[in-house]
Amino acid sequence: MALIEHRREQAQAGLTRPVRVMSCYEAGYDGFWLHRFLCDRGIDNRVLDAASILVDRRSRRAKTDRLDAAALLRTLMALERGEPRVCRVVRVPSLEQEIDRRRSRERARLANERGQHSSRVKGS
Repeated sequence: MALIEHRREQAQAGLTRPVRVMSCYEAGYDGFWLHRFLCDRGIDNRVLDAASILVDRRSRRAKTDRLDAAALLRTLMALERGEPRVCRVVRVPSLEQEIDRRRSRERARLANERGQHSSRVKGS
């Protein structure tokens, strides 16, 4: 956060006007805490559905963090220009809804683990 604040101050000094910091990232199972953290600190954040981000399907492409970051930046800029079909923005659940989901996911994970142990014992 110190680096982000430092960069914001640098940009404001250069532009002599307030600067809005924006971020985005691809949604995951437990990524919503980060969204809340960023929003609480004044950063306009978007959580994107990874499957909805457009990629060129015809050609093979390199997969690096730098290329992924550039693609996310292009997607965020397109969203800000008002292009609604560039990707889907995930609705962030409330903290209570997320806790409820975590319980059901943990139960499903434990049931799966129990089945794996049972299969392993039967296979011995």
